[in-house]
Amino acid sequence: MDDREELLKIVRDITRTRRPITDSTCLHHDLSLFGEDAAELLERVHKMFGTSFEGFEFDSYFPDEVDGHFYHLAKMFGFKSKKKRLSVGHLLAAIKAGHWCKETE
Repeated sequence: MDDREELLKIVRDITRTRRPITDSTCLHHDLSLFGEDAAELLERVHKMFGTSFEGFEFDSYFPDEVDGHFYHLAKMFGFKSKKKRLSVGHLLAAIKAGHWCKETE
């Protein structure tokens, strides 16, 4: 299995989604990933690929458990999270680089 397939397996396992996942799929905004589940995803990526997340600002990308549930419910009413977007493609780029790198705008 290649890195992308392994990453998608982890994402699907944690989110339990059956929706199509592409490189542009955002972990929090599209898959409602937050709190402990988001932390588990990063931990599993680190263990599987050795990716360092030094310098990663978790709170900038993911809400905590309480806020995450609020965002999930509010999303049904058109509310958009102000958290930074972290896509599957960006996470894959970090895996390939071996370390976290900020998004280029």
